[in-house]
Amino acid sequence: MRRWSKDKQQLEGLMCESLKQRVNFHVTAYRKAHDQMGRAFITVDGKDIFSMCTLTAINKAAEIESRSERVRNVDDVTENVRIYDEALHQANADGYFYQYQFFDALDEYFTNSIDQTLSSEQVLVRMLGMIDRRTGRRRLLNLEPVIDREHEIVKYFYKLRMEAERKTARLPG
Repeated sequence: MRRWSKDKQQLEGLMCESLKQRVNFHVTAYRKAHDQMGRAFITVDGKDIFSMCTLTAINKAAEIESRSERVRNVDDVTENVRIYDEALHQANADGYFYQYQFFDALDEYFTNSIDQTLSSEQVLVRMLGMIDRRTGRRRLLNLEPVIDREHEIVKYFYKLRMEAERKTARLPG
């Protein structure tokens, strides 16, 4: 069993000073759910701005899968997995993530250098890199030309960080 309190402490230790009082991470388990899964969510200034709920992501992936022209074949497990993976990839692109994806992102984030974090294939890992104290002023400014190609949640945290750094006079603007 994972120790959320330890992960949260490590996460907060890596967060930049300008956002420490504004950004909070939370994990909730639903004990009456059949799998006791729940959601991980992030609040900014006390407002829930990003949720990673397993049930919501499953429903979104199923909805995407049902709209697909490709049909599951009972005999072809490999193709069925490929169809599901494509639906999950699209659900992630739409901003729907499983709770376990957040924990997987934390595992990668905690073991990576900041260079690896910012170039990760995982959206959630890159998102964490935007609020990481190891992402310095120069690097933030260098990301500006390419940030528009990022996932919405990465862009959100980049803009939040830039705004916070400018208010603390660490960045020009």
